[in-house]
Formats: sequence, structure tokens, C-alpha cells
Amino acid sequence: MDTIRSLLFLTEADLPKDGPVSVEDLVKFFPSKHKQAIEKLWGLDRLTYKGKQFFDEGSGFGPVYTGAMEAGKQAAKNETIEFQFDPSQTTNHDHRALIQDAEDSGKDIPSFEVDIKLDDMQEVYLGYQPSSGNLYIGFDAWADTVDDKIDEYLDGLDVDDDNIRDAIDSSIQLALKDFGFFGVLVELKSTDGVRFTANEVIVEPRGFYRGIHNSSAHGSSAFKHLKLIDLRLD
Repeated sequence: MDTIRSLLFLTEADLPKDGPVSVEDLVKFFPSKHKQAIEKLWGLDRLTYKGKQFFDEGSGFGPVYTGAMEAGKQAAKNETIEFQFDPSQTTNHDHRALIQDAEDSGKDIPSFEVDIKLDDMQEVYLGYQPSSGNLYIGFDAWADTVDDKIDEYLDGLDVDDDNIRDAIDSSIQLALKDFGFFGVLVELKSTDGVRFTANEVIVEPRGFYRGIHNSSAHGSSAFKHLKLIDLRLD
């Protein structure tokens, strides 16, 4: 507790020399100064959660950060995102004209539908929710490739003209490129600060900050209502 009390003097140049400091205590005892305290302790091996360290000595990831990232990534990879696209609605004018001409001539070109998984992820956020005691980890994530599903779709079309097939293929690829960047927020529960389980996963397009975090400023995201304490902002 002496270490906690000493953090009241956050205008001093130096923090106490030793002693662990928990995120839980910082938020509980210093409701107006926890942000400054977290900033000063972030990256040091003294900051803890559930009695375990966020960082090891030398600024490497400790058990809390490592466990949260592993559990968060796995939860995100378990998510399935539905993608549906009508090739005739492509934004490419030339391709749209070719596809619509084919449909006008009696060719059936249905919407392309596929379930997408998230593949590559970059951790960009960590937060703490005082009301639940849980951590929240955020990622920028990119969709896995679905080229094999596109090939299956094209093979099933009654379209022999290579120009039309190429137009459909390019239209789908363009739509997937616009669709394939996501933000992920995972709520993580732990009793020991080492093993984490995911309670909830939120996936939104446009990346974490544009799609989830920053949109809260306009009241358009559930993020605002979580009332998280930001531990790390990218």
C-alpha cells in the first residue's frame, strides 16, 4: 500500500524504486489519476493484473500480456464473417456493363457468398473494465484468402466468355479488398492473470480504431458503453 500511496505524488520526477502496482488498485484508489500512473508504469515489470506482470524485466511481454494476446487471437480466429456480393453491382463501370449485358442475354449470375475467417492480426489496444475486472484486447485484422471459393463459384457459372468471367472475378476481388480489413475487440476473463477465456468478441469493418474505438465519439459504437480504462493505445 505504501507503493500505491506514493503514486499520489505524480508530479514528482521519480516513481518509487520498487514494488508491484496492480491495475485494479490504481483504478480503485486513484479514480482521477490512474491514467497518469499507468502511463508512468507502462512497459515496466512492476505493473500487474491478478498478481501477474504485464511486462517482464527488460520490457519483454509478461504472462498477462502474452496470455491475453494468445487468447484474443484465438477467439478472433474462431469468428466467421459472412460475405455476400452481387457482381452486377461492382463499382467498375466497364465490368458492370459486361456483367449486366450477360444477364440481359439470359445468363444467370447469382451473388457470390462465402464465410470468411480472420487470418493475420496485429494487436493495437489493451483496456481494463473496472465494473467486471476483465481485460479487453483489440486487433487490426485481415481476412483470409478465399481464392478457392471464387474458383468454385466461377466454375459453377454458365458463362463461357473469358472477358465476362474475368470481369466477375475482378469485381469480386475488388469487393473483397474493400471488405477485408476489420477491427476486433475481445473481452477476456481470467482468475490468475495467466489463462484467459473470451467472453465476447466484437468484429467491425474498417479496422479497430476507425471501426470500433474512434466511432464511439459519435455514439455509434458499443465501445463507448463499455467504460474501459485505456492501458495501451496504438
